[in-house]
Amino acid sequence: MHSSSTNTSSSIAMLALILASFASVALLPSAVTGVVPVAAAPMPHVHSHSQPQSLSPLATPDEPSTAAISIVPGSLLDLLHRRFAPLAAGSLLVPSASSASASASPSQDATRIVPDAAYIQSHTDSANSQQQYDADVDSSSNANSIHASAGQTPSQPFTFNIILGAILRFKDITDLFNAPFNNAAFIPTDGAFQRLNASWPLYYEYVFGSKKALKRFIQYHVLDKQYNPVTTTNQRTIETTLSGDRVRLDVTGGVIQAGSGFGDTATVVGTMSVYNGSVYVVDNVLVPPKRASVAAVWKGLDRFVAYAASAPGLVAALDDLRSVTIFAPIDSAFTALTQIHPNLDPSASLGLISAIVSLHISRPRTYFSTIQSSIEFRNGSTLQTALAGQNLTLTFDGSNAVVSGEGNTLVANIVETDILVAGGSVMHLVDLVLLPSSYAVAVATLTNTTVLPTFA
Repeated sequence: MHSSSTNTSSSIAMLALILASFASVALLPSAVTGVVPVAAAPMPHVHSHSQPQSLSPLATPDEPSTAAISIVPGSLLDLLHRRFAPLAAGSLLVPSASSASASASPSQDATRIVPDAAYIQSHTDSANSQQQYDADVDSSSNANSIHASAGQTPSQPFTFNIILGAILRFKDITDLFNAPFNNAAFIPTDGAFQRLNASWPLYYEYVFGSKKALKRFIQYHVLDKQYNPVTTTNQRTIETTLSGDRVRLDVTGGVIQAGSGFGDTATVVGTMSVYNGSVYVVDNVLVPPKRASVAAVWKGLDRFVAYAASAPGLVAALDDLRSVTIFAPIDSAFTALTQIHPNLDPSASLGLISAIVSLHISRPRTYFSTIQSSIEFRNGSTLQTALAGQNLTLTFDGSNAVVSGEGNTLVANIVETDILVAGGSVMHLVDLVLLPSSYAVAVATLTNTTVLPTFA
């Protein structure tokens, strides 16, 4: 890509501003591999206590309270409480302000124990309450049991201290998990949070340091309906969560995985059934969708972000779009551009930068599952773009999807699909930069102001 030193400096400066605006931006390691399928198991029996146990949540989403509530036997809140591992009275696992340095090695403890008014009080309310819980669980046949994968042994039990403590910070969420509802929840283990903190401590601190972020984070782990996939059939579905964001659910070889396309994919390692929904235990947390520019940085698309940032206002406009499809070029696509089109200077003017970026944005929002299942894409389907008068052609041959602009001499392969973006959008990664027609390039080059992406 050819550009002047001024444009280069501007691109770097704009990229730095984007990164500074989102302190949580960082690349996570690739998805965990070598998982084992969840073992099939019958629906567990729901055990009832002679008397309800008590927790102390927050009276409102923001203010603490000492008023205890009764745990409804058989609820998800009851189940999580049963799996609580006693630590110290009046304490709760929360992220440490110094965890970034402490988590350099994954083997180090990524949390500390601090006092918290919303802590589970069953330890102190009754001298034998915790012992009674343990006895109930041990003596009850499959009482709210977790059906784990073959890799999970009794000496390595699942515990849910961190997610339970987070739930208790919000009365409405506490009430949701303590009453009948017909939802599916993906519950991260304590180990999932520790892995998040070890891999991405800034985001860990951000989630637990912001009530708004924490609430969205919890709600993103709960679907707005039940989820009972047929695990014998490979499939991908896009579902809506209680946060309003969408989550990607994949079933491959009997293994269920969930996520947004960011961070480590969460693999279901155990299942639980309670009277108020189905519970899937996951080995990693689900990271909610990010803004388009942040999503691009997450995925290592530094050159695409820098290119868009070189046109003032273009990145902000990209982030404000809703329910669109973004075909984002990987870094090597820009290297290929100079080789395939040596006479084209993609940074010749702000108008041309705007035009090329806008061409990568289309409507309607198109998930890869739709591309796979729709016959219209077999012969090539035309997609409207945010660049007036220019369309994309998307074709699926039964195994691979390719896309091209009117000015491309080669088609771009879609190399990664269904990265979910905030605002209900989706991003696919492509290996070539998409180009408008030669006429559109000539017209755009004459404009030296930013032209924001719009749809007619």
